[in-house]
Amino acid sequence: MLNHTVPEALMPALLLAGVAVCGSAQANEGPTAYLPGATTGIPIGALPPPGVYVAGSVYTPYGEVVDGDGNTTPIMIANHSASINVTWASPYTILGARYGASATQIAAVHVFDAKKVGGNSSSTTGLFNTIIQPVILSWDVGSDVHVSTAHAVYLNNGQYSSRNGVRSEKAFANNYWSYQPSVAVSYLPKNWNLTANFLFTTNSINRETHYRTGDTFYADFTAARTSGRTTAGLIGSVVQQVEDDRVRGVRVGNGNRTQHFMAGPMIAHDFGKFSLSARYLANLHSRNDINLDIAFLTISGKL
Repeated sequence: MLNHTVPEALMPALLLAGVAVCGSAQANEGPTAYLPGATTGIPIGALPPPGVYVAGSVYTPYGEVVDGDGNTTPIMIANHSASINVTWASPYTILGARYGASATQIAAVHVFDAKKVGGNSSSTTGLFNTIIQPVILSWDVGSDVHVSTAHAVYLNNGQYSSRNGVRSEKAFANNYWSYQPSVAVSYLPKNWNLTANFLFTTNSINRETHYRTGDTFYADFTAARTSGRTTAGLIGSVVQQVEDDRVRGVRVGNGNRTQHFMAGPMIAHDFGKFSLSARYLANLHSRNDINLDIAFLTISGKL
């Protein structure tokens, strides 16, 4: 049974791992499919009660590119983004688990500025890869513990461009497919949400540039307490690319393995028919990506 102390309208806010995805950086070929911290703030291990839920988010990942040695460059990237997620929490069970599914679409103004190093600057509006999550399974294993697994596919669509076989700085989406399984555990004793979500993303090859971004591990963490209708706590995110980037099978530079450690606060309020949450993740450590800070604002509710 879902713990009643968690505001119901808040729970679906980021059920899909990609509700606040994309725009992590371009130290490798393009943005990581999954945005670090996207599932922070909610008990992702537990599906909400049966119904259809909608969540809208605005957020801005921004920062300067950090190389593999930890040196910050004057190349700035920002994505002023908005996303819409629809999640169906079904009344049906599979293998003893509640079943759900979801879909997400993101749009953004993608800003790239390399003028300080003699490069170009641009501002492009476009759509990111559509994210389909056809399978969400959530088990109530007892003692206030919930475990879920989900499987997301990032479609090969969205705003993309290249020049002479090289990804353009104006490109926002990725020109390849991604597959992302995940496992989450939520411990939900009275008034508490202690959740960890572990995700793994594997990517196909960009057939236009012959570039393949290496597989990457992600982990999102939440420790929050609810008092009345308000929930507040701490969130964190870890990213570790575990495979080198390659072009035509040859390693790119030092492998361009993205790495992040981030942490920050969150607060949410349940207004009854909808919930509003604000979260902030501050960069603690970055390699081969931008020194990423992310501010999120999400409104969610049941239709």
